[in-house]
Amino acid sequence: MTSRVLGIFGVMAVLVGVALGVIIWELDVSNKQEVVFGCGVVDSDFPKVYPTIDFDNSGREGQRLFEENCKACHGIDKASLGPALRHIGKERERQWIYDVVRNPDALKDDSLYQAISKQTPARMTIFPDLTNEEIDQIVEYVDSHP
Repeated sequence: MTSRVLGIFGVMAVLVGVALGVIIWELDVSNKQEVVFGCGVVDSDFPKVYPTIDFDNSGREGQRLFEENCKACHGIDKASLGPALRHIGKERERQWIYDVVRNPDALKDDSLYQAISKQTPARMTIFPDLTNEEIDQIVEYVDSHP
């Protein structure tokens, strides 16, 4: 009986070894082919997984720009010295946002700007050197922030 059990385990070990050999042969480690999945890129060094690449990098750049230029006065969901910025890209036209960021005094007659100024009386710092692209990255970061 014991030799029969050992024989079964021996056969199973051989089958597992053959299966692993076939899998390794199929992966063809020397070929280094990449396969893209929704969660990342898997290459022939399986199971090593690489994160997908954010080619436009706008999320990280938008976060960096927000933290360097806006965070001192604005929260995303909570007002501080300035109003909360959540959904600003959905609620305001981009040109209005560009004007507020670069020269808020140009909007002093704008009723919406006046209402915001009454709620948060701190004067908006101007950022004349921020490009439209950089402002867009900040808006996209704020609007998509979890």
